[in-house]
Amino acid sequence: LESKIADLLTDRSKISLGEVLKVYPIENGLEEIITYISIASKSNLHQIQAAEKEQVAWKLEKSGQEKTIVLPKVIFIKE
Repeated sequence: LESKIADLLTDRSKISLGEVLKVYPIENGLEEIITYISIASKSNLHQIQAAEKEQVAWKLEKSGQEKTIVLPKVIFIKE
C-alpha cells in the first residue's frame, strides 16, 4: 500500500485517502482501510484530520455488496 501512495505522490505534493482509493480500489476490505490509516498514523509527515470526514466505499468480494464507512480525512504528503 505504501508503494501505491508513493506512486501517486510522484506528481503531486499531497493526496487524500479517498483520492488514492479512486485509483487503487479496496481489494481486502476493512483491513486494507485500517492499514492505510496505520501508515498515516505512524508518519510524522502524513495527517489524519479528525475535524474533516471522508466517506469510503468498497464491495465485498463474495456477495458484491457495497459497504461504506465514514473516516477522519487522511492526507498523505510527499517527503
